[in-house]
Amino acid sequence: MASGGSLVARRASAATGTRPGRPMACPRPARRVSRGVASAAADTDAARQRQGDSQQLGRSPAGQVAVAIEKPSFSSRRIVACTSILAPPSAVWGALTNYEGLSDFIPSLVENRCLERRERGAVLYQVGAQDVALGVKFRAATTLSIREFPSGLSQEMCLVYDDPDESEEGDDGNDFMGLYPCPEQTLMEQPVHGDITFDQLEGDFRAFKGLWRIQPGLLGPDSSWLIYSLYVRPQAWLPVQLIQDRISREVVANLKAVARHSEASHQRLVGSGAAAAS
Repeated sequence: MASGGSLVARRASAATGTRPGRPMACPRPARRVSRGVASAAADTDAARQRQGDSQQLGRSPAGQVAVAIEKPSFSSRRIVACTSILAPPSAVWGALTNYEGLSDFIPSLVENRCLERRERGAVLYQVGAQDVALGVKFRAATTLSIREFPSGLSQEMCLVYDDPDESEEGDDGNDFMGLYPCPEQTLMEQPVHGDITFDQLEGDFRAFKGLWRIQPGLLGPDSSWLIYSLYVRPQAWLPVQLIQDRISREVVANLKAVARHSEASHQRLVGSGAAAAS
């Protein structure tokens, strides 16, 4: 699900630290280097650096959201956001798969309807709204196909860009059909509890797809690491540069909302268990 219909994040700074009033910066997703011994060595070093950055982020205090943005083409963006949550992966999974109740805690959802429940997923209709500039409000509606992968996506379904400066978009808007933006911020030493993918069936974007990834966290046995990875391409009449700064605040607010909801649900469960035992 889209966590509000339209999520675009601020371009990450080079540092992974925080600035006052700004979200942390995720380690930037990798550019794949495919040939040569030197290139392979550089790729390995870059992968180690990214994993070190992810480890550092994974130990950041809960409640902090890091965001990063890549530019696959002039008109599209790849966005990644990640945060630690003081609740077990099962609680986060339960929050994100409560498809009928998403608008109860995700602030940017103007409308959310579950059109169809499937064995491992759903079809959702969502409407999100954002103030763009000078009182203009951007409202986007999209129908999304949701698929659940309890053991995580296979590598064959993960997309890594060979060159983010080259456009690989399809003229019909079905960009990278069957593939999803692979989050490089995955904690490699932790198992994947589950992936939830979303893909626009019809709506106000030329392309809108991505995934939520849930892993056990690094802040204790009852913590989670949540990653949101998105590929988005608006319609030609709406330049992505116009909306990305405004919507960067939306992605931070939405991930914080998921964290608060998951933590509150977990605390209620712990409290009811303690009351039953007494």
